[in-house]
Amino acid sequence: MGLFGKKNIFLGIDFGASSIKVVELTFKNQRPELTNYGYAPVPDGAQRGEVLAAILKKMKPRTRAAYVALPGSSGLVTLIAFPQMSHAELAQAVSFEARKHIPVPLEEVNVSWDVVAQDKDLTQTDAQNAQNTQDVHAQQAQPQKSQPQQKEGSIYVLLVAAPRKDVAEYESYIAQASVNLHALELETFSLVRALVGEDMGRFLIADIGAHSTNIILVEKGVIRANRNVGIGGANITHSIVEALGLDVQRAEAYKHEQSDLLSEKGVARQSVDMIVEEMRRVGTSHGTAMADNIIITGGGSNLKGIDSYIGRALGTSVALGNPWARITVDDAVARYAEALRGTYTVAVGLALRGVEEYRRS
Repeated sequence: MGLFGKKNIFLGIDFGASSIKVVELTFKNQRPELTNYGYAPVPDGAQRGEVLAAILKKMKPRTRAAYVALPGSSGLVTLIAFPQMSHAELAQAVSFEARKHIPVPLEEVNVSWDVVAQDKDLTQTDAQNAQNTQDVHAQQAQPQKSQPQQKEGSIYVLLVAAPRKDVAEYESYIAQASVNLHALELETFSLVRALVGEDMGRFLIADIGAHSTNIILVEKGVIRANRNVGIGGANITHSIVEALGLDVQRAEAYKHEQSDLLSEKGVARQSVDMIVEEMRRVGTSHGTAMADNIIITGGGSNLKGIDSYIGRALGTSVALGNPWARITVDDAVARYAEALRGTYTVAVGLALRGVEEYRRS
């Protein structure tokens, strides 16, 4: 039955930079179904555990076992190639290589790794095994410029790391809200699970949050590169406030209403161009061609016209991420869910991890 019993109800909790999002999914009729969701902003100085407790009090979820994400900026996810060797030799080699990629003492971080592919067959053998972020590290995640070239006989290992202090901090939020922590992972994996699933293409995802953008390159189910940049929706809002003299609340609404913010002299253009350039670098970091499928999500994706603007800049089509695509959504809430789809992507991906584990058990 497992630690929490074999229940078909799963709770995903996303601690964003400026808000907390919660999604409850139920697995029935061989498909996950949205049964509950909640949201609340986190005011400056507020205790995140208390804000979460208030959301759950209103939601009244049917489970207290939760899947929780650390922000992408808190972690390192990198793919490393090794020559063929035994498992014992590989464990020693990974430990040695980890010191090159992690710029702080290993004693300060939790680290996990898993073999995700061999040779040229980059298939999704079990990348989820590397998602336990009670074994992951924090630092600005960078595409690895010195990453070994793919070659016959290589073993590909996904290395995941995060600081112990960050893990402890998020565990304290959960404890404060009287929630059982079932699993903790980097939001990078939650995003891929919600938006790509088991699709076997070459995808570039840009999750535009309040204060940063998490950019992920996924090929045949394996994360090839991941970078977090300190530009997000708040930068665009600040530009509007400064240029037009609006208050923050009105500036936020303005982003969703006006179509000229990305025009030649538009006030949002500079911030979005910086995001586009980082997307270009990551999208071509493992080959000369841009990824076939580009997806943008997060609260910043609600900027009017941003999908077509990025598409023109990168010379390809761009889709707005839809975390509800693989989920049954009741007609009564479908309109609201559609409007909020960019906001709930990480929380949906977390709850879907519970669904996957349930189906495998």
